[in-house]
Amino acid sequence: MSPVATVPLKFIAGINRRALGETTADSFSFRYVDISAVGRGAIISEPLPTTFSESPSRARRLVQAGDTIVSTVRTYLRAVTPIVDEDEPASLVVSTGFAVLTPRPPLCPKFFAWVAQSDPFIEEIVARSVGVSYPAINASDLGRLAVPLPPPL
Repeated sequence: MSPVATVPLKFIAGINRRALGETTADSFSFRYVDISAVGRGAIISEPLPTTFSESPSRARRLVQAGDTIVSTVRTYLRAVTPIVDEDEPASLVVSTGFAVLTPRPPLCPKFFAWVAQSDPFIEEIVARSVGVSYPAINASDLGRLAVPLPPPL
């Protein structure tokens, strides 16, 4: 059996490509997801309905179906989950405490989500996090993590 090929994450996925800007209308409404609302593989608490003017300043990252969100703060919580069609992603905004990873074609979003939720990937994130009481990893360091490529068909 041949070894599994790996590449840096940034070569196969976009990181934090979409965000709400400061010019967003105050009345723009969405459902907000913070880190406490995400467990490993699922959104575990109902997203909070809010408007741009009433939301916390960290409510900025836009998500879409096929993305995977990875907590970059308190990484020991292992808050990683794919965003699927049933989540109505057009109306979801997540905290800046998440990295929003968007797999690039032809990579299958389900395979990518599986990799991002895997023990080796999460352990690497936790190991590279800095800080004692509030460990975190920045998006640049996350982008350098090696991830396996799917085998050719």
